[in-house]
Amino acid sequence: MKKVLIIEDEIDFLEEIATILQRENFEVLKASDGNEGIKLARQYKPDLILCDILMPITDGFEVLQELKESSPSILTPFIFMTALAEKKNLRKGMEMGADDYLIKPFNREELLNTIHTRLEKYAESQNQINRLKNNIIYSLPHEMQSPLHVIISFSKIMTEFAEIISPKDISEIGSAIYKSGNRLFKIIQKFLMFINIELNNDKIILHKIKINSSKMEDFARNVAEEFDRKDDLILKCANFELAVLNDYFFFAFNELINNAFKFSKKGQNVIIEAKKNNNILELNIHDQGTGFPDGGIDKIDAFMQFDRKIMEQQGIGLGLFLAKQIVKLHEGKMNIKSFPKSGTDICLLIPS
Repeated sequence: MKKVLIIEDEIDFLEEIATILQRENFEVLKASDGNEGIKLARQYKPDLILCDILMPITDGFEVLQELKESSPSILTPFIFMTALAEKKNLRKGMEMGADDYLIKPFNREELLNTIHTRLEKYAESQNQINRLKNNIIYSLPHEMQSPLHVIISFSKIMTEFAEIISPKDISEIGSAIYKSGNRLFKIIQKFLMFINIELNNDKIILHKIKINSSKMEDFARNVAEEFDRKDDLILKCANFELAVLNDYFFFAFNELINNAFKFSKKGQNVIIEAKKNNNILELNIHDQGTGFPDGGIDKIDAFMQFDRKIMEQQGIGLGLFLAKQIVKLHEGKMNIKSFPKSGTDICLLIPS
Protein backbone atom coordinates (compact mmCIF):
# COMPACT_ATOMS: atom_id res chain seq x y z
CA MET A 1 0.00 0.00 0.00
CA LYS A 2 1.49 3.33 -1.11
CA LYS A 3 1.74 6.08 1.49
CA VAL A 4 0.74 9.66 0.54
CA LEU A 5 1.30 12.72 2.71
CA ILE A 6 -1.11 15.63 2.20
CA ILE A 7 -0.07 19.05 3.50
CA GLU A 8 -2.99 21.50 3.25
CA ASP A 9 -4.18 24.23 5.61
CA GLU A 10 -7.79 24.22 4.31
CA ILE A 11 -9.19 21.42 6.45
CA ASP A 12 -12.26 20.64 4.32
CA PHE A 13 -10.15 20.36 1.19
CA LEU A 14 -7.58 18.25 3.07
CA GLU A 15 -10.28 15.80 4.16
CA GLU A 16 -11.79 15.66 0.67
CA ILE A 17 -8.44 14.64 -0.91
CA ALA A 18 -7.79 12.17 1.90
CA THR A 19 -11.16 10.48 1.35
CA ILE A 20 -10.53 10.08 -2.39
CA LEU A 21 -7.12 8.52 -1.80
CA GLN A 22 -8.28 6.22 0.99
CA ARG A 23 -10.98 4.84 -1.30
CA GLU A 24 -8.21 4.04 -3.79
CA ASN A 25 -6.35 2.04 -1.12
CA PHE A 26 -3.67 4.62 -0.39
CA GLU A 27 -2.41 5.01 3.14
CA VAL A 28 -2.93 8.69 3.93
CA LEU A 29 -1.00 10.99 6.25
CA LYS A 30 -2.51 14.43 6.92
CA ALA A 31 -0.87 17.69 7.97
CA SER A 32 -2.66 21.03 8.31
CA ASP A 33 0.53 23.15 8.23
CA GLY A 34 4.02 23.05 6.82
CA ASN A 35 5.89 22.30 10.04
CA GLU A 36 3.66 19.33 10.82
CA GLY A 37 4.12 18.11 7.24
CA ILE A 38 7.92 18.21 7.54
CA LYS A 39 7.76 16.18 10.78
CA LEU A 40 5.44 13.55 9.28
CA ALA A 41 7.57 13.26 6.15
CA ARG A 42 10.70 12.60 8.18
CA GLN A 43 8.98 10.22 10.56
CA TYR A 44 6.93 8.08 8.15
CA LYS A 45 8.84 8.49 4.83
CA PRO A 46 5.82 8.71 2.46
CA ASP A 47 5.98 7.48 -1.13
CA LEU A 48 4.58 10.81 -2.40
CA ILE A 49 3.83 14.27 -1.02
CA LEU A 50 0.96 16.60 -2.01
CA CYS A 51 1.56 20.10 -0.70
CA ASP A 52 -0.27 23.44 -0.89
CA ILE A 53 1.93 26.42 -1.76
CA LEU A 54 0.37 29.28 0.22
CA MET A 55 0.19 28.38 3.90
CA PRO A 56 0.81 30.45 7.04
CA ILE A 57 4.05 30.19 9.04
CA THR A 58 5.78 27.65 6.75
CA ASP A 59 4.72 27.75 3.10
CA GLY A 60 5.07 25.03 0.47
CA PHE A 61 8.37 26.39 -0.87
CA GLU A 62 9.93 26.14 2.58
CA VAL A 63 8.57 22.62 3.03
CA LEU A 64 10.06 21.56 -0.32
CA GLN A 65 13.43 23.14 0.42
CA GLU A 66 13.59 21.56 3.88
CA LEU A 67 12.73 18.07 2.63
CA LYS A 68 15.00 18.21 -0.42
CA GLU A 69 17.91 18.93 1.90
CA SER A 70 17.29 15.76 3.94
CA SER A 71 18.51 12.55 2.32
CA PRO A 72 15.49 10.29 3.08
CA SER A 73 13.16 12.68 1.25
CA ILE A 74 15.37 13.98 -1.54
CA LEU A 75 13.89 11.70 -4.22
CA THR A 76 10.32 11.51 -2.90
CA PRO A 77 7.87 12.70 -5.59
CA PHE A 78 6.61 16.15 -4.57
CA ILE A 79 3.45 17.65 -6.10
CA PHE A 80 2.39 21.25 -5.49
CA MET A 81 -1.26 22.25 -5.25
CA THR A 82 -2.17 25.85 -6.02
CA ALA A 83 -5.04 28.05 -7.16
CA LEU A 84 -5.07 29.28 -10.76
CA ALA A 85 -4.42 32.83 -9.56
CA GLU A 86 -1.19 31.63 -7.94
CA LYS A 87 0.06 29.80 -11.03
CA LYS A 88 2.98 32.22 -11.38
CA ASN A 89 4.47 30.58 -8.27
CA LEU A 90 4.74 27.23 -10.01
CA ARG A 91 7.82 28.12 -12.01
CA LYS A 92 9.68 28.83 -8.80
CA GLY A 93 8.47 25.53 -7.35
CA MET A 94 9.59 23.51 -10.38
CA GLU A 95 12.99 25.22 -10.35
CA MET A 96 13.35 24.24 -6.69
CA GLY A 97 12.76 20.58 -7.52
CA ALA A 98 9.02 19.94 -7.42
CA ASP A 99 8.01 17.06 -9.69
CA ASP A 100 4.53 18.21 -10.74
CA TYR A 101 1.60 20.44 -9.84
CA LEU A 102 -2.20 20.46 -9.64
CA ILE A 103 -4.30 23.57 -10.23
CA LYS A 104 -7.20 24.00 -7.80
CA PRO A 105 -9.95 23.08 -8.18
CA PHE A 106 -9.04 19.68 -9.64
CA ASN A 107 -11.22 16.62 -9.95
CA ARG A 108 -10.69 13.04 -8.79
CA GLU A 109 -9.40 11.87 -12.18
CA GLU A 110 -6.80 14.64 -12.42
CA LEU A 111 -5.62 13.92 -8.89
CA LEU A 112 -5.26 10.17 -9.39
CA ASN A 113 -3.66 10.46 -12.85
CA THR A 114 -1.03 12.86 -11.55
CA ILE A 115 -0.25 10.69 -8.53
CA HIS A 116 -0.02 7.46 -10.52
CA THR A 117 2.19 9.11 -13.17
CA ARG A 118 4.61 10.40 -10.56
CA LEU A 119 4.73 7.09 -8.69
CA GLU A 120 5.46 5.23 -11.94
CA LYS A 121 8.28 7.65 -12.84
CA TYR A 122 9.66 7.35 -9.32
CA ALA A 123 9.63 3.54 -9.59
CA GLU A 124 11.42 3.78 -12.93
CA SER A 125 14.11 6.05 -11.50
CA GLN A 126 14.55 3.70 -8.53
CA ASN A 127 15.04 0.80 -10.94
CA GLN A 128 17.72 2.83 -12.73
CA ILE A 129 19.45 3.57 -9.44
CA ASN A 130 19.29 -0.08 -8.33
CA ARG A 131 20.69 -1.22 -11.66
CA LEU A 132 23.44 1.35 -11.31
CA LYS A 133 24.23 0.10 -7.79
CA ASN A 134 24.42 -3.49 -8.99
CA ASN A 135 26.66 -2.51 -11.88
CA ILE A 136 28.98 -0.67 -9.52
CA ILE A 137 29.10 -3.60 -7.11
CA TYR A 138 29.85 -6.24 -9.73
CA SER A 139 31.88 -4.36 -12.35
CA LEU A 140 33.91 -1.57 -10.81
CA PRO A 141 35.84 -3.12 -7.89
CA HIS A 142 38.07 -5.42 -9.97
CA GLU A 143 38.86 -2.84 -12.65
CA MET A 144 39.71 -0.17 -10.07
CA GLN A 145 41.72 -2.50 -7.83
CA SER A 146 44.00 -3.65 -10.62
CA PRO A 147 45.61 -0.25 -11.45
CA LEU A 148 45.49 0.77 -7.79
CA HIS A 149 47.45 -2.36 -6.88
CA VAL A 150 50.17 -1.41 -9.37
CA ILE A 151 50.32 2.19 -8.10
CA ILE A 152 50.47 1.17 -4.43
CA SER A 153 52.96 -1.67 -4.95
CA PHE A 154 55.43 0.34 -7.02
CA SER A 155 55.08 3.38 -4.77
CA LYS A 156 55.94 1.17 -1.80
CA ILE A 157 59.01 -0.19 -3.59
CA MET A 158 60.22 3.33 -4.38
CA THR A 159 59.71 4.39 -0.76
CA GLU A 160 61.36 1.39 0.91
CA PHE A 161 64.23 0.85 -1.55
CA ALA A 162 64.87 4.42 -2.71
CA GLU A 163 68.62 4.22 -1.97
CA ILE A 164 69.31 1.14 -4.10
CA ILE A 165 66.97 1.62 -7.08
CA SER A 166 68.78 2.45 -10.30
CA PRO A 167 67.73 5.37 -12.52
CA LYS A 168 66.61 2.86 -15.14
CA ASP A 169 64.36 1.07 -12.62
CA ILE A 170 62.94 4.39 -11.44
CA SER A 171 62.08 5.28 -15.02
CA GLU A 172 60.35 1.92 -15.58
CA ILE A 173 58.47 2.11 -12.26
CA GLY A 174 57.42 5.69 -12.97
CA SER A 175 56.13 4.65 -16.40
CA ALA A 176 54.10 1.79 -14.86
CA ILE A 177 52.62 4.12 -12.23
CA TYR A 178 51.73 6.68 -14.89
CA LYS A 179 50.03 4.08 -17.11
CA SER A 180 48.05 2.67 -14.18
CA GLY A 181 47.06 6.12 -12.98
CA ASN A 182 45.93 7.05 -16.49
CA ARG A 183 43.93 3.81 -16.74
CA LEU A 184 42.27 4.54 -13.40
CA PHE A 185 41.50 8.09 -14.49
CA LYS A 186 39.81 6.81 -17.67
CA ILE A 187 37.72 4.31 -15.69
CA ILE A 188 36.50 7.06 -13.36
CA GLN A 189 35.89 9.47 -16.26
CA LYS A 190 33.88 6.84 -18.13
CA PHE A 191 31.87 5.95 -15.05
CA LEU A 192 31.03 9.59 -14.26
CA MET A 193 29.86 10.12 -17.83
CA PHE A 194 27.70 7.01 -17.52
CA ILE A 195 26.06 8.37 -14.35
CA ASN A 196 25.43 11.75 -15.97
CA ILE A 197 23.86 10.28 -19.11
CA GLU A 198 21.93 7.54 -17.28
CA LEU A 199 20.38 9.78 -14.63
CA ASN A 200 20.33 13.21 -16.29
CA ASN A 201 19.70 12.35 -19.93
CA ASP A 202 16.80 14.79 -20.30
CA LYS A 203 18.68 17.59 -18.49
CA ILE A 204 21.88 17.65 -20.53
CA ILE A 205 22.16 21.03 -22.22
CA LEU A 206 23.15 20.72 -25.87
CA HIS A 207 25.76 23.48 -26.24
CA LYS A 208 27.25 22.57 -29.62
CA ILE A 209 30.47 23.76 -31.23
CA LYS A 210 31.69 23.35 -34.80
CA ILE A 211 34.44 20.89 -35.69
CA ASN A 212 35.93 20.07 -39.08
CA SER A 213 37.34 17.01 -40.81
CA SER A 214 40.98 17.90 -40.05
CA LYS A 215 40.31 17.92 -36.30
CA MET A 216 38.76 14.46 -36.50
CA GLU A 217 41.69 13.19 -38.56
CA ASP A 218 44.22 14.54 -36.05
CA PHE A 219 42.28 12.90 -33.25
CA ALA A 220 42.25 9.54 -35.07
CA ARG A 221 46.01 9.72 -35.73
CA ASN A 222 46.67 10.33 -32.02
CA VAL A 223 44.69 7.20 -31.11
CA ALA A 224 46.59 5.15 -33.72
CA GLU A 225 49.91 6.38 -32.29
CA GLU A 226 48.86 5.22 -28.81
CA PHE A 227 48.59 1.70 -30.22
CA ASP A 228 51.85 2.12 -32.19
CA ARG A 229 49.86 1.43 -35.38
CA LYS A 230 50.09 4.67 -37.28
CA ASP A 231 50.58 2.80 -40.58
CA ASP A 232 47.38 0.76 -40.06
CA LEU A 233 45.16 3.85 -40.06
CA ILE A 234 43.50 4.79 -43.36
CA LEU A 235 41.61 8.09 -43.46
CA LYS A 236 39.09 9.00 -46.14
CA CYS A 237 37.49 12.19 -44.87
CA ALA A 238 35.91 14.80 -47.11
CA ASN A 239 36.01 18.41 -45.96
CA PHE A 240 33.08 19.26 -43.68
CA GLU A 241 32.00 21.16 -40.60
CA LEU A 242 29.74 19.68 -37.94
CA ALA A 243 28.09 21.06 -34.81
CA VAL A 244 28.62 18.64 -31.92
CA LEU A 245 28.77 18.38 -28.13
CA ASN A 246 32.55 18.60 -28.08
CA ASP A 247 33.52 16.45 -25.07
CA TYR A 248 30.75 13.94 -25.64
CA PHE A 249 31.34 13.54 -29.38
CA PHE A 250 35.07 12.99 -29.11
CA PHE A 251 34.57 10.64 -26.17
CA ALA A 252 32.33 8.47 -28.40
CA PHE A 253 34.72 8.82 -31.37
CA ASN A 254 37.64 7.82 -29.15
CA GLU A 255 35.84 4.73 -27.81
CA LEU A 256 34.90 3.51 -31.28
CA ILE A 257 38.41 3.98 -32.70
CA ASN A 258 39.97 2.45 -29.59
CA ASN A 259 37.79 -0.63 -29.99
CA ALA A 260 38.75 -0.90 -33.66
CA PHE A 261 42.45 -1.03 -32.73
CA LYS A 262 42.00 -3.01 -29.50
CA PHE A 263 40.17 -5.87 -31.21
CA SER A 264 42.36 -6.07 -34.31
CA LYS A 265 46.02 -6.93 -34.77
CA LYS A 266 48.98 -4.93 -35.95
CA GLY A 267 49.02 -4.98 -39.74
CA GLN A 268 45.21 -5.05 -40.01
CA ASN A 269 43.80 -1.79 -41.33
CA VAL A 270 41.43 0.49 -39.45
CA ILE A 271 39.57 2.57 -42.03
CA ILE A 272 37.75 5.79 -41.13
CA GLU A 273 35.56 7.41 -43.75
CA ALA A 274 33.56 10.59 -43.25
CA LYS A 275 31.36 12.56 -45.61
CA LYS A 276 28.45 14.92 -45.33
CA ASN A 277 25.20 14.57 -47.27
CA ASN A 278 22.23 16.91 -46.84
CA ASN A 279 23.38 18.16 -43.43
CA ILE A 280 23.96 14.58 -42.21
CA LEU A 281 27.45 13.39 -41.31
CA GLU A 282 28.04 9.77 -42.31
CA LEU A 283 30.97 8.42 -40.32
CA ASN A 284 32.14 4.85 -40.98
CA ILE A 285 34.71 3.01 -38.89
CA HIS A 286 35.86 -0.35 -40.27
CA ASP A 287 38.30 -2.83 -38.75
CA GLN A 288 39.48 -6.32 -39.71
CA GLY A 289 39.56 -7.67 -36.19
CA THR A 290 37.78 -10.27 -34.07
CA GLY A 291 34.27 -8.88 -34.53
CA PHE A 292 31.37 -9.53 -32.17
CA PRO A 293 30.36 -13.03 -31.09
CA ASP A 294 27.09 -14.36 -32.54
CA GLY A 295 24.20 -12.29 -31.18
CA GLY A 296 26.57 -9.91 -29.42
CA ILE A 297 25.37 -6.71 -31.06
CA ASP A 298 21.87 -7.18 -29.65
CA LYS A 299 23.33 -7.51 -26.14
CA ILE A 300 25.23 -4.21 -26.04
CA ASP A 301 24.51 -2.63 -22.67
CA ALA A 302 26.27 -0.88 -19.82
CA PHE A 303 29.01 -2.95 -18.15
CA MET A 304 28.69 -5.64 -20.85
CA GLN A 305 31.91 -7.21 -22.13
CA PHE A 306 32.25 -9.96 -24.71
CA ASP A 307 34.59 -12.95 -24.50
CA ARG A 308 36.40 -11.32 -21.60
CA LYS A 309 38.32 -14.46 -20.62
CA ILE A 310 39.51 -14.99 -24.19
CA MET A 311 40.33 -11.38 -25.01
CA GLU A 312 41.68 -10.41 -21.56
CA GLN A 313 40.50 -6.88 -22.22
CA GLN A 314 40.70 -4.11 -19.67
CA GLY A 315 37.82 -1.80 -18.94
CA ILE A 316 34.33 -1.80 -17.44
CA GLY A 317 32.29 -2.48 -20.56
CA LEU A 318 30.89 1.04 -20.89
CA GLY A 319 32.56 2.42 -24.01
CA LEU A 320 30.29 1.12 -26.77
CA PHE A 321 27.15 1.64 -24.70
CA LEU A 322 28.12 5.25 -23.98
CA ALA A 323 28.94 5.84 -27.64
CA LYS A 324 25.41 4.71 -28.56
CA GLN A 325 23.89 7.00 -25.92
CA ILE A 326 25.98 9.98 -27.08
CA VAL A 327 24.91 9.46 -30.69
CA LYS A 328 21.29 9.53 -29.43
CA LEU A 329 21.99 12.82 -27.64
CA HIS A 330 22.98 14.19 -31.06
CA GLU A 331 19.67 12.83 -32.43
CA GLY A 332 21.67 10.48 -34.63
CA LYS A 333 21.84 6.75 -35.33
CA MET A 334 24.53 4.12 -34.92
CA ASN A 335 24.42 0.99 -37.07
CA ILE A 336 26.75 -1.96 -36.46
CA LYS A 337 27.55 -4.87 -38.76
CA SER A 338 29.96 -7.51 -37.53
CA PHE A 339 31.00 -11.10 -38.10
CA PRO A 340 33.15 -13.17 -35.74
CA LYS A 341 36.85 -13.08 -36.78
CA SER A 342 35.98 -10.98 -39.86
CA GLY A 343 35.84 -7.44 -38.52
CA THR A 344 33.27 -4.80 -37.67
CA ASP A 345 31.67 -1.91 -39.55
CA ILE A 346 30.19 0.92 -37.52
CA CYS A 347 28.21 3.66 -39.26
CA LEU A 348 27.21 6.87 -37.47
CA LEU A 349 24.59 9.18 -38.98
CA ILE A 350 24.63 12.53 -37.17
CA PRO A 351 22.64 15.64 -38.17
CA SER A 352 24.55 18.91 -38.11
